[in-house]
Amino acid sequence: MRQHHYQKEESLMAIGSKLQLAADAIQDAKKRMERAKDDADDDYEIRQAIKILDEAAEYLRAAISELPK
Repeated sequence: MRQHHYQKEESLMAIGSKLQLAADAIQDAKKRMERAKDDADDDYEIRQAIKILDEAAEYLRAAISELPK
């Protein structure tokens, strides 16, 4: 029983970690989009922001898949 409790805690910590990574990635993408907004010719920042948002979506999907059903 105790081992199951530790496994559940580890699972919740892993989910929390993935959610934090997603939140950080979304914040980074937002900053890049704000910088790109200031320079409409800077498509590099936009491409990077899109890539980071894709990564954030992957972290969210991974965290969701670990949630108890």
